[in-house]
Amino acid sequence: MRKLFLATASVFLMAGLAYAVDVIVLRYNAETKEVVVKEGDKEVTYKIAENVKVILKDKEGNTKEGSFKILEGRLKLAGKGKAGGPKLDVTVKDGTITEVTLPAFGKKGKGGN
Repeated sequence: MRKLFLATASVFLMAGLAYAVDVIVLRYNAETKEVVVKEGDKEVTYKIAENVKVILKDKEGNTKEGSFKILEGRLKLAGKGKAGGPKLDVTVKDGTITEVTLPAFGKKGKGGN
């Protein structure tokens, strides 16, 4: 019984360390690298990690690694459209975004770093 309890507790502990969530970017501060996002019905502020991993995903579901420059360009679009900013899939650990998956747009093969 004790082993079962410890195994269950460790699963919940590991699940709480990092989690992935879909968000809509509302505001981005390039100087502090903080981003305010809409997560469900609430607004949350996250800090972007220095070594954030950026993943570009095309319409077919293929992925490739991108650069922070591409991410920052998308973040600067926040607040410019009617529906808010870009939609991102982020992985958060301790209030810091460590990984971002964003849909690639533009012409096929031109994703650029």
